[in-house]
Amino acid sequence: SADVSHDLRTSITIILATAQLTLNRSRTEKEYREDLNRIVTECRMAATLLDALLSLVQSKNFIHEVSFRRIALCSLLLDGCRRVEDLAESNGILLDWELPAEPVFIEGDELLIRRLLGIFLDNAIKYTPECGEIHAQVFACEDKAEIVICDTGAGISAEAQERIFERFYQADLRERETQAGCGLGLSIARWIADAHRAGIALTSAPAQGSSFKISFPLALSKQTDLPLRTAV
Repeated sequence: SADVSHDLRTSITIILATAQLTLNRSRTEKEYREDLNRIVTECRMAATLLDALLSLVQSKNFIHEVSFRRIALCSLLLDGCRRVEDLAESNGILLDWELPAEPVFIEGDELLIRRLLGIFLDNAIKYTPECGEIHAQVFACEDKAEIVICDTGAGISAEAQERIFERFYQADLRERETQAGCGLGLSIARWIADAHRAGIALTSAPAQGSSFKISFPLALSKQTDLPLRTAV
């Protein structure tokens, strides 16, 4: 239930940021429609999360079936960045992304990978100050597909880096009290990465920003569809 509540909070934050930006400046009809579509998408996601939360209340053993399929990683990163670009803009942060010329495929659960990207992008926005920058990029090298998300934020101490993937752990946030979270995002991200046999590498230092690299096995030449059952 804590995991679902964390994701629900993210959706509400995105809806609020998009609506506020739309209200605060003039836009063309096309731009208004794009913003409304974004809000509708997030509302549907929030409704799905609420349904999951109700299922948890009704059952002690809520099971999520994970279906591994061939998915385009570049498209997911692009969607993830566009999902939070209004949130970044409302915080005075420049968000950009870079994609390779050729598509990059992995085998995984699309919903969970979207969740994973959302967590890292949301955290980057949360801990990057106004006028800061966030850069997201996809790489393909040898047998790996990699996503790197870098920010110019507060950075993470060496001591905190050893614990940030623990559930409910929060580093010292005295300088960013208004952005304090619940200490769940990165633990969820670690679970999703483990489910996809992916590695997470962190490079960071206080006041020097952070860089998270997620490395997935490249997809096989043939599409697979491997349903698994796992607790969420």
